[in-house]
Amino acid sequence: FPRLPVSFKAVRSGIKSFEPVNKHVGANPQQRAAVLSILQGVCRPVPYILFGPPGTGKTTTLVEAILQCMRIDGIKVLVCAPTN
Repeated sequence: FPRLPVSFKAVRSGIKSFEPVNKHVGANPQQRAAVLSILQGVCRPVPYILFGPPGTGKTTTLVEAILQCMRIDGIKVLVCAPTN
């Protein structure tokens, strides 16, 4: 994985909260915590994997994380999903 510039790491680690685009994510503590962890880069450089049974909000959480990342300059997002 490529190394991130120090200034980029400092900006991301300073994120303490975010204003959710989707009100359902704002109301769900687990989804909110997952998005915040992604924004803070808690597990970098390891890829993030969202998993769970159907109907638990995985897609909603992922879309929220992508939208929040788009608000931060310099972040690139790669989204992969299986297809038939």
